[in-house]
Amino acid sequence: MVASAATSSPSLMIKASTDQGTYGVGQPFQILVTETNTGSQAVGITTASTSPVTITRQGIEVWRFTATRPSPAPAIVLPPAQSLEQTVVWPDQFTEHRGLLRTGTFLAHDILTELVATATFRIVR
Repeated sequence: MVASAATSSPSLMIKASTDQGTYGVGQPFQILVTETNTGSQAVGITTASTSPVTITRQGIEVWRFTATRPSPAPAIVLPPAQSLEQTVVWPDQFTEHRGLLRTGTFLAHDILTELVATATFRIVR
């Protein structure tokens, strides 16, 4: 993956990445979010009712992945050294603040409790 960033806690690391650093206007693309248990004990992850993946431009949220999960959301148990991966497709459509420019630098965020991973990418004409 070209554009990626990761953050970690004592037993959990999350990473957000894109397959390219630059995309054309209107080009949908995939964001891969990975949550990895880096500790020696199993870790429980409580999933939210919606995915925590968002896209922002200049600090303003322009898109949020809104797939619903059962409520209450189940906990996922990750054994040591195991990862949970999720691929989210951004269709290059704004669901919020539609008046913002559609080109420039954007951030893809994966938020898991106190951890945030962000991948930076650009959209050009």
